[in-house]
Amino acid sequence: MAHKTVKQIDFETLKNYWIEVDHFKDPNKRIVEVIKYLGPHTTPYGDPRRIAYGLYSNDVLIGATQLVQWNETHVRYRTLNVREEYRGQGLGWLLLSTAYEKDWVGHGNLFGWIRDTHYNWAQNHNFVKYDKEWTDDHIAMERVM
Repeated sequence: MAHKTVKQIDFETLKNYWIEVDHFKDPNKRIVEVIKYLGPHTTPYGDPRRIAYGLYSNDVLIGATQLVQWNETHVRYRTLNVREEYRGQGLGWLLLSTAYEKDWVGHGNLFGWIRDTHYNWAQNHNFVKYDKEWTDDHIAMERVM
């Protein structure tokens, strides 16, 4: 198995990764660095602390996420994507937990805007519902860190 490392990446690298792997399944999607609204949730920050991370296998970018200070009590993870050929090895959680441990300990619990297709993954990694209602096939979930 190749050596896996998590490194900070710039937003342009993150954006290019999302486009390359067709993460949003929408070629016309406008990708911006800061998202203020997630369903009924709004961040109070206009320019929050945020860091993007890449998961590398040797020197190849195989996964990416972005962590953002969502509010005083939560750090949001924005997307968690691992290339299809690398999935099923626990690498998504490796990327997310390592990124959190590198720069976010003490900044709050993890907060995710979870798509219905990823709900079981979130539950399996100890996320619990933050909302009672689903919005556009998503629900807010959190994980104590």
